[in-house]
Amino acid sequence: MVSMRRRIFLACVALLACCALVRLVPYALPIHPADIAQDSQAIEFTDRNGLPLGTLLARDQEHPAAVPLERVSPLFLHAIVAAEDARFFQDGPVDYRALARSVAQALRARRVVSGGSTITMQLARMVSGAPSTPLGKAQQIWVAW
Repeated sequence: MVSMRRRIFLACVALLACCALVRLVPYALPIHPADIAQDSQAIEFTDRNGLPLGTLLARDQEHPAAVPLERVSPLFLHAIVAAEDARFFQDGPVDYRALARSVAQALRARRVVSGGSTITMQLARMVSGAPSTPLGKAQQIWVAW
């Protein structure tokens, strides 16, 4: 008969192995630029009042407006990150506080009131095509990690 200490030890080892696997699997499945290309829709940038700032057309449009990343102002990039995900550099791929806030608001209002996705999770949604359901959100978290 296996002792209780040995069972606890084996459970801890199994848990650590699972955590290591979850953390290392994404490195085996990198995201390629072709996976997130905007082929069928234009992207419009607006300010907080909804006024248009600019539009990037899709590749199949007559006048595409592709700009190499090195030509984009670092201030613009920081503004996009600050507006979209203020704690991007602190929280990593998943902002658990924002997810908890979003779930609490949804439970109180009995409908989705706000989102809790980070920029990384939005990228994961674009790559995986996960739906906006609880299972889809779990898939986004998995891909984001």
